[in-house]
Amino acid sequence: MLLQLTGCGDSIQSSTAQQSSQAVISTTNEQSGQQTSVEEIPSVDEKPVISPSTPVQISLPGWSRESDNKKARPKENRDEWSEWRSMAAGFVARKRKMPETDTQQVLKRYASRDELKKNLKKGRSGKQAHLVKTSEAGLYKLTVPMLADLMGKRESKVRKLLSKGKYVKLGYQGDKAQWHYDAASDALYFVAQPYKSLFTTDNAFQLSQQGNGKFAMPQSGRKAGKPSLAVAPGTFTHTELIEQDNFSYPHLFKTADANYWVWKLVRDIAPFEESIQVTSPAESGVARMRIYLSGASDIQGGDDHRVTATFVSDGIEVEKFVTWDGFEKKIIELEIDQAALTSGNGKLRLTTELSGSWELLDRIEIDYQREMHADSNQLWMKGLEAGTHTVRGLSSANVYLVESPTDQPVWRSDLLVTPEGDGNYSATFKLTATSDVLVSADTAINEPLVTADVPSNLKSRNKRANYLIIAPRGLTDTANTLKAYRQGTHGKVKIVWLQDIYDEFSFGRADPQAIRDFLKYTKERWRKAPEFVALIGRGTADHTNIQGKLDSWVPLQMAVTPWGLASSDASYFDVDADGVNDFSAGRISVVTDEEGVAYVNKVKNYESLAFDGNWMRRVVLAADDPDSAGDFHADVATAAAHVSQLGYDSEAYYYPTNDIGAVLRDSTTWESSVVGYMGHGLTGRLDKFLKKEDVASFDNSKGQALFLPLTCSAGNSNYPGYKSLSETLVFPDQAELDASGRFLKGAIASVAPTGKSLNADAGVLATAFYNAALAEHRSLGDAVTVMQSQSVGQVNDFMLNIYWLLGDPALVLN
Repeated sequence: MLLQLTGCGDSIQSSTAQQSSQAVISTTNEQSGQQTSVEEIPSVDEKPVISPSTPVQISLPGWSRESDNKKARPKENRDEWSEWRSMAAGFVARKRKMPETDTQQVLKRYASRDELKKNLKKGRSGKQAHLVKTSEAGLYKLTVPMLADLMGKRESKVRKLLSKGKYVKLGYQGDKAQWHYDAASDALYFVAQPYKSLFTTDNAFQLSQQGNGKFAMPQSGRKAGKPSLAVAPGTFTHTELIEQDNFSYPHLFKTADANYWVWKLVRDIAPFEESIQVTSPAESGVARMRIYLSGASDIQGGDDHRVTATFVSDGIEVEKFVTWDGFEKKIIELEIDQAALTSGNGKLRLTTELSGSWELLDRIEIDYQREMHADSNQLWMKGLEAGTHTVRGLSSANVYLVESPTDQPVWRSDLLVTPEGDGNYSATFKLTATSDVLVSADTAINEPLVTADVPSNLKSRNKRANYLIIAPRGLTDTANTLKAYRQGTHGKVKIVWLQDIYDEFSFGRADPQAIRDFLKYTKERWRKAPEFVALIGRGTADHTNIQGKLDSWVPLQMAVTPWGLASSDASYFDVDADGVNDFSAGRISVVTDEEGVAYVNKVKNYESLAFDGNWMRRVVLAADDPDSAGDFHADVATAAAHVSQLGYDSEAYYYPTNDIGAVLRDSTTWESSVVGYMGHGLTGRLDKFLKKEDVASFDNSKGQALFLPLTCSAGNSNYPGYKSLSETLVFPDQAELDASGRFLKGAIASVAPTGKSLNADAGVLATAFYNAALAEHRSLGDAVTVMQSQSVGQVNDFMLNIYWLLGDPALVLN
């Protein structure tokens, strides 16, 4: 059983970054002999120290390498994680388990032809477009029957137009992607490049009808003459990329756009060891291995990382060490005799000699001479020299070749296909100049995922909205319910679907920068820019669903803090980068429509309540005991006095004089205008006083407070499958809905930090927020904007980015 542990500990008094510790421990049960592995995730939340008394070993999950994908990746992902659970000493943990069948992904990838036709025939017109997504590099096809279904044309008409190189346009990154129509197989073929980011592993094309223009590839445009005889297969220089995205460590990176998913964290007590295999290596030559590392600690002056890389295979050993300082990146380069690669027995070991230093392994690249053998019935060769070449190992006689597949592609039909005698075939061709070449048997050609895409027009300058909703189509009911309600209170409400933003601002690919660019466009170009913006959908650090939780709808962006990265929506809404939101904005962090509609109904119920001064003028504040992180008692006393001056009834509770745990767990406490807290906190709890699990027992249907925790990480939604305390209070889990689908308890909204917070700065933010929300009765989105604008120059810049609104930005506190 593999456990992941993470936690958050202390609020921080100064801006000096403090390091947390991380360990990988493997122990053996003396009675059963069963090994138990514990992987602790170092978090911005916690500074745990683990001193194992048992021998340390490494336990790695099983991964396989698919040869021509140039990437080490998991076998069919049968590992899944259980729910996070709170543990002692500020940790949360979860374990690997065998998942149920991933029905959602199966339906997505293997929708039936009839279902595809039904969905795509809706709204057909001459302007109808379709989004074409590819998940791997290689040759793809769209059959004529499928194209006829998509376009609503007769198959014979489609064939006639395709044979002339017309009719179908494939858009790619604002340009056209050329295709080839093969009459023998009755299909259109195109080449897809690999694409990978933190937010998607799919590349995207736009498929549309065009009456004019030629879109087909030239055919045999560089014809060198069909070879008369096959030649002995040669070799070519190939780069194999080997990587695994196993762990997410945002807090160990210092740039907002960093790729925070890594293969392994290496420590003196946890070295790295992995088998290294490459595809079809030639028997002779020199291979060059590059190992990409970065520092994840800075424990002493000068160099504090010393890593030794050792590659061993069949008696051949190559070793090299490097040193470097701090959080810099480092590459170890090894030269290896290719004879050491041919057996497939190679192992790479990374060890660090300095106790307490951490190093992150990102990826490994190996340049080597590769035989021209299509191990997966497809072979992409880059920089192939002029001459005659033969590719072996193709399982079909139907072989296709594209020269210069990503740059002015040419469909080559002048190749010689011959049987090899073992049931396989070889393909021989000539090149007149150095070029890239893609060779594929028909058995290796994929069909892309195609979805309907009615063109949007978000760049029209005549657009206008008072209230803008950005949502994925998977949360359509939530978006429509919110629109119907806010039209009655805020006039012009517009829904913009997330995919439409991607289509117009990032060529159809998921990219948070597209959301920011779109919002900037609305502010600068729309006839009326929106005042309110609501993002609908949870976001986590696992937007590509590596861990199988399927709970990230709208991507998270990151803000740089002294302790690494913390999630932040500020970069979406602060389009001029001055530290202040340009919209009154918030996120409705839900995963299903049932949860989203329940939250909208919660807001409707809240805003329909008659005035009741017994709770609507009540503010409850709780203070942790003072320590080096801050004088929480004094700060809460100051806040209570300020709130009283604003005309509210303040109640202040101080630990240990008062049992603030009992106060915070009391349902009647949450029948208030605001519940605030100052002290230590974690993603899922307020120190030892309130855990996210406690919310299930709340019964405060009379009214729900705004939650304002001045602590660490209480609004952090980074973890897939694990909601923060703020999310738990504000938004329901589907299982928590009552019989009528309601969730009238917890908090109505929250303004909470996503990472470590400075106590003194948090007090400045809170004062400005109280003035705007309580004294001036501004909407919560407005109050956050005022909080930011009045705090610029008074607090550290990062603090303006990590306190975000979870809830409806137009809501006004009763």
